[in-house]
Amino acid sequence: MAFQESGKQRATRIQLDYYKKSTYLDRTKSTLALICLLGAVGWMALVYAQGEKGQAAFSRGQVTKFHAAWNDNCTVCHVDFEPISKNSFTMQWQGHEAGKTLLGDARCESCHVAPVHHANQKLESTPSCGGCHREHRGLDASIVRLPDSDCISCHTNMQGHLTAGATPKYAPKITSFATASQGHPDFRLLTEKMTDPGSVKFNHKLHLTPGLSRDLKGKPWTFSDIPESDRERFGYVK
Repeated sequence: MAFQESGKQRATRIQLDYYKKSTYLDRTKSTLALICLLGAVGWMALVYAQGEKGQAAFSRGQVTKFHAAWNDNCTVCHVDFEPISKNSFTMQWQGHEAGKTLLGDARCESCHVAPVHHANQKLESTPSCGGCHREHRGLDASIVRLPDSDCISCHTNMQGHLTAGATPKYAPKITSFATASQGHPDFRLLTEKMTDPGSVKFNHKLHLTPGLSRDLKGKPWTFSDIPESDRERFGYVK
């Protein structure tokens, strides 16, 4: 028969005021909680003291002036629980396969209709729109001037980023997009001495002469013919 401890025996073994005394575990938990609290308060104070610079730690910053109308409407570009760039570590963490087309790309393409870079490019090698054209870097930031590193990640080995059987149409290995001496070949327009296929010829004297007429013998076109609301952007000065 198993031994059963009586209440009197338990009272002699356990001090009745045990709950009034702190143990090593209690002191450790209290110390860690205090450290976390002081750390959080200190971090908030540091951010507050740095003003707008400190707030950047939590806010990605303003979008470029061309997208400023949607600065406070995140869902115009972003999709819930999906990264906007394929370079994000959350792609694998969330179970997105390498060749997945991000839903956010469709939101970009609803305004910016653009062709693929190459008809035979591998989908897993194709970056998302936001992966190259990075936003939230300020009103005057350019999202089309990209560092060479973005481009040469594929262009240093074009063959490796094309589907089976496809061959590069242009230079298969480019290490820089600066000058020919730094790794970029001359453009095909120059190497093949191609001519401009356009047939439109602009006569600057004709097009820059003030008071042009829409008709051969019609009334000269002046600022007074432009709606008042549009005159300023055409250079009208009172």
